Amino acid sequence: MNVAIFLTLRPITSPFMKKSGRLIHRVVFTILVIISFTALVPILLALTPLPFYLHQQLGTSKSGLEIKPQVIILLGGGGMPSESNLIRAWYAARLGNHYQDADLIIALPSDLSNQESSAQQIKNELIIRGIQEERIQFEPIGTNTRSQALRLFEMTGGSLPAAVVTSPEHMKRSLLTLKKVGFDELWGVPAFENPNDVPLEFADENLGGNQAGIPRIGRKLGIRYHFWTQLHYERLVVREYLALIYYKLKGWL
Repeated sequence: MNVAIFLTLRPITSPFMKKSGRLIHRVVFTILVIISFTALVPILLALTPLPFYLHQQLGTSKSGLEIKPQVIILLGGGGMPSESNLIRAWYAARLGNHYQDADLIIALPSDLSNQESSAQQIKNELIIRGIQEERIQFEPIGTNTRSQALRLFEMTGGSLPAAVVTSPEHMKRSLLTLKKVGFDELWGVPAFENPNDVPLEFADENLGGNQAGIPRIGRKLGIRYHFWTQLHYERLVVREYLALIYYKLKGWL
């Protein structure tokens, strides 16, 4: 009798449990769709030139020298040596050698008493590239673009024509922030990278190794370089537009 009762037992499922199960299924499905869409959009965008143009627009919309600068402001990024600071130092030195009456200000949080600090290393790089030491000053206190702008205004008064050297994606926010604190005449010099001027294609069959079943990508620069470059631009552009929105909400632009 007990065995017969046991065999006839069925799980009891209430309407509430059924609704809960369907709700959980929908939530999980929606999350998976959102994750898939979020991962797919950057990949699709990287197959287009849009990230490049957005990055270029951030660097050039507020740039261009119109009169002779009396101050050259190098807004540092990261440590030293680093790709970001070395390329900015290269542009700043080039500009400083062209406008030899202009002073240069290195704006980078740093301990100036330490001769191995990043700001001191940038100074050394400028000297190597022909800038006289007495022309170089520091703004080592500001830890973001807003605080650097306030300190730079205190140092210069904001009335002297100034050229700003920074990364392309940072240029628009830098100039708008400096103008907000009181700078009158500002021009940007975006530190764009230059591509190699030599073709990089190669013939796979001439390099040996396994050939059967392996895609030949020697002449497909889009796969080897362009796709990954566009993904890199996407990261820079998204971060910078979020920063621009934040600065706008704070009233710093």
